[in-house]
Amino acid sequence: MPVDDVHPLTTYPVWVSAVGWGLLVLAVALVVFVWWWTRAAQPRFDRPVVAPSGALGWSGWDEPLPAAQARYLAHVADVSRRYEAGLVTARGVHLELASAVRGYASARLGREVRTCTASEFRALTGDNPAAAALSTYLGPSFDGPTARPETTRKSIALAWQVIARW
Repeated sequence: MPVDDVHPLTTYPVWVSAVGWGLLVLAVALVVFVWWWTRAAQPRFDRPVVAPSGALGWSGWDEPLPAAQARYLAHVADVSRRYEAGLVTARGVHLELASAVRGYASARLGREVRTCTASEFRALTGDNPAAAALSTYLGPSFDGPTARPETTRKSIALAWQVIARW
């Protein structure tokens, strides 16, 4: 095959170059569209975050204290009822009570303290009934099936007292 038989690029019609450039622009547009459509939504700070209706996992630090107190007392009563009915283990009771005391402490202190360790909780809240109650719950909640019913009933009473009086 002689070299003269090869067509140089300049002999191609203009429409071939136009289609190539068009496909290149389309590919870039597709990448930009996919990036724009799948990017993470940025949080909006111009309005307050509202708790879901009846959500027990919500910390309650932005709701009025009497409402938070009533909600967490109702939760402690529900935990007690479920424990007496045999629907929850002693370990589960202690974990739920620790969560309720931490949630109420968040509402009482006006800051999020549900994820603190016991020592961090005590450092943030000082030496108060909630800190003492929380350290009471941490032992039995990690005892597993060996947690005793007497300890569990005392813990329920202590959680009720802490939330009702603090």
